[in-house]
Amino acid sequence: MDAPSLLWAKKTQAEPCRYHPLVCHLIDVAAAADALWDHTLGRHCRSALAASLACDTDQAQKWISFWAGLHDIGKASPDFQGKDAAAKIRLQQGGYPFPAAQRYYHGTMTAATLEAILAADQPEFAPMPATLARRVATILGGHHGVFPRSIEVNNIPPSILHSGPWQEARKTLAASLAGVLRVNELPPLAATARPDHAFAMTLAGLVSIADWIGSAEEFFPYATEETDLEQYAAKARTRAQEALAQIGWSQWSAPTSAVSFIHMFPKIATPRPLQQQVVQLALGLESPTLVLIEAPTGEGKTEAAMYLADHWAATLKQRGCYFALPTQATSNQMFSRVLRFLGDRYTPEHTEKVNLLLTHGHAALSAEFRVLRHNAGALISPEGIDDNAKTHDGAPPNIVAAEWFTHRKRGLLAPFGVGTIDQALLAVLQTKHVFVRLFGLAHKTVIIDEVHAYDVYMSTLLERLLEWLAALGSSVVLLSATLPQAKRKALLTAYARGTGRTKLSFQAAPYPRISWVCGDSAKAQSFPAAEVSTKTINIDWTGNNPANIGRLIKQALAQGGCAAVICNTVRRAQETYLALKELFANARAKGQD
Repeated sequence: MDAPSLLWAKKTQAEPCRYHPLVCHLIDVAAAADALWDHTLGRHCRSALAASLACDTDQAQKWISFWAGLHDIGKASPDFQGKDAAAKIRLQQGGYPFPAAQRYYHGTMTAATLEAILAADQPEFAPMPATLARRVATILGGHHGVFPRSIEVNNIPPSILHSGPWQEARKTLAASLAGVLRVNELPPLAATARPDHAFAMTLAGLVSIADWIGSAEEFFPYATEETDLEQYAAKARTRAQEALAQIGWSQWSAPTSAVSFIHMFPKIATPRPLQQQVVQLALGLESPTLVLIEAPTGEGKTEAAMYLADHWAATLKQRGCYFALPTQATSNQMFSRVLRFLGDRYTPEHTEKVNLLLTHGHAALSAEFRVLRHNAGALISPEGIDDNAKTHDGAPPNIVAAEWFTHRKRGLLAPFGVGTIDQALLAVLQTKHVFVRLFGLAHKTVIIDEVHAYDVYMSTLLERLLEWLAALGSSVVLLSATLPQAKRKALLTAYARGTGRTKLSFQAAPYPRISWVCGDSAKAQSFPAAEVSTKTINIDWTGNNPANIGRLIKQALAQGGCAAVICNTVRRAQETYLALKELFANARAKGQD
């Protein structure tokens, strides 16, 4: 048996003697990455990745699929293969040495060994510049959530890395994968290729997700030991497409053309001034943009943000949107509004399935979210699809919450999501699989509401998030009642910094206003507030005595009505409650509240 057949990648507890060959797993993940490129990356995202590699998008797709497949080449090592006693015996008989156990993690082995393979001159694929090979090897080594540290890589002895049957096996695996992917047809990557941090995080996220999909036995069943790799690769490509369909990732695609505001919100007879201004602004935005809207409640900020997200999905091919709010309660309310919006925008006759996730710690308690998860299960079976009907609670049958996306690390990957701001802020903290969260937000529209509500710590994280979103090609809409000038400038500057622009002059405009950063420009524009019904509010001083407050309320409610007493300390609230309880002891008995 040759090296690719001897080495294993996956095993099952139920059948210890059965294993999935390592070369087949590499092909599985490469196929999954290729399918993700086709179905989940928008035009701007593909172009950005290709530009980082100084090649065209077709070449970039092949290189990235090839690299994704190589993520587990570090499993061709004595430490990993020795985890299975039968495999160890089989490999020893094949001439593979097993020195004393060293405990080298296979991701670290990938980072340590792959650089030399990628940079070497060999017939199966063109050599890469050494700097690029080193960076790609490090990115692939972190596919389980954490990039290997230099000290970990350097601690592996050269005798294990670059000599003997193990290194030859790794070269053979890379050559086999390159052969079935036709990488030998690609020209060498130019020495001018300088992938930045955004490229690294996007690639790392893509590889981790491809590995999750390619490791699922329900999508990629274990192969036999004797497998024709060309035939297996063809099957893997088909399975990858089917996997994305079953997950619920490939049914939605960005709309082909933008629609008018009135078409999107037919119940709004006349758009408010803010909304009219946003419609005009959107026509001139041809690249990812940050838009900051400051306006009082009732001006239609949410609908304006939804319009921008939908417009950018059509014109910029953004990969959906994520609504971030300060609390779970506000997230639940927004979830209902987004659900209705998507149900009207993407009807079953036009879109097979749209995934909408509610992402916060108590999402499972939301009745509407539970219905979407039920819809996802129903749509798996053909008899569960009813294009003309709606579920018992009015939720459109094609708006679902697929189970795969409900995993705590995958929520941001769904095309549409609503959740708390902390879910997005985790993408800029040193957490495991941070690059998966960044991948989930990349080239989307991120709408952040109640920006004025965040403290200094969260505002600092938000600025860092805006910098990353700009670098990843995401558009952002910030909504706020009002902001201090310094904070407004800090948010706009953070996004501009992410695009590589640090010297922009910011315009000022009276409140209410729209400010935006797009390309080389940073502008602001005021708009008239909508005409709303006016009410007269009388303000007067009262004493600090809770009993006195109670008597004033009783007098005010003599003819009926409601009243609220707002206290700013627990002690004050308790004292007021006891006083009111005594004064209104008989109110409930008389049918009053």
